[in-house]
Amino acid sequence: RGLTRARQETSSDMVEKKVIIAVAVFLVTGTATTLLTKFSNQQESVGINQESHPFQHPFLQCWGLSVGEASCFILFLLSNAFKKRKETHEDPKKNDCSSFSPFLFIPAAMLHLTSRILIFIGLLLTSASSFQMLSGCNLIFTCIFSRIFLKKSLPWYKWFAIFVITSGVVIVGVADLLLEKGNDSTCVSEDKDPVLGDAFVVMGMLFWAGQMTYEEKFVKKFNIKPLNAVGLEGSFALSILTALLVILYFIPPYFNILDGDRMEDALDGFVQLGNNPTLLVSFIGTTLALCCSLIAGVSITRNLSAIHRIIIDSGRSIAVWAASLALGWQCFMWLQILGFLVMSVGVLIFNNILIIGPGNPALLQKCGYSWPTNSEAVSASQPANTLTRGKENSSFVDIEEEKL
Repeated sequence: RGLTRARQETSSDMVEKKVIIAVAVFLVTGTATTLLTKFSNQQESVGINQESHPFQHPFLQCWGLSVGEASCFILFLLSNAFKKRKETHEDPKKNDCSSFSPFLFIPAAMLHLTSRILIFIGLLLTSASSFQMLSGCNLIFTCIFSRIFLKKSLPWYKWFAIFVITSGVVIVGVADLLLEKGNDSTCVSEDKDPVLGDAFVVMGMLFWAGQMTYEEKFVKKFNIKPLNAVGLEGSFALSILTALLVILYFIPPYFNILDGDRMEDALDGFVQLGNNPTLLVSFIGTTLALCCSLIAGVSITRNLSAIHRIIIDSGRSIAVWAASLALGWQCFMWLQILGFLVMSVGVLIFNNILIIGPGNPALLQKCGYSWPTNSEAVSASQPANTLTRGKENSSFVDIEEEKL
């Protein structure tokens, strides 16, 4: 018994160390993905016309991240081959042998691609911290779509939480509006159009929520491993975006958002990457950071709870904001911090982590209402928030929140 207990303690210590490492990797790489993307947008390099100009290629940046996601399929194949060599008898329930069509991921890839393009355009116009904070509004659209298309009902306190999150989004937008107007002469924004950038980010989250809802309705029923799903989705997105880069080369820009004579000049972007080693390292680093964040997210989902994921995700927003201040990319604004805190409170209420007022559950029970338990709250929030999936049923949707 003593030997068995010692082995269990050793195994537990190893799992704990792996979880700590996964949390650290997730926090660092998730923060790095946003910061490196913004850093790339601020770089200048000599382009195909032999003139130096800013690197503004959101479609090409999306293409680079799609390459990283598609590489997850290779990791899945290698992992599968290693497991087959190591294990002679596998549990058939754990195998990724569910019969499904890979083309099931084409609509999800298109929604995800649209979301990412809008987000990258938004990052050209607004600050990295505003983007990271506004990314929490995807919960609002996911809940609405789940109610419309999945016919899921949510308890009243979750709708109140959505209202709180919406208020936080509005506060962050007002902060960027005041910054754009330049009411404070000591705080000048270097971003092109923060308010328009915020609008693009919110629209991107709308398509992201559509992707979540589609996968909830059509794909979740299959037993698909996370790396396999992300790899397939990334492969389709890479194929679509490669063709799109060719088409956009011949289309003039219809907005004053992007500089140049083409909607996306991928050739100019590749030339700029080759002429600026710092820009190239940042571009490749963004892709590698995303891959590491996806893998770390899988480990966290399987070993920890939704509460940990929410807290860590909030820490990522704080890290991006602090780094942006330290690098001089933005000014300190109390209103922006207030908006972030309001959104964080809304997320905590939604996940039943923060109960509205002390003693409210007992009071509500006396009035004839029942306050959900933690397990009930997790069950109710599953269709609306992919963070709350259980460890036993970890699927590809668990890591969608880690995508930029």
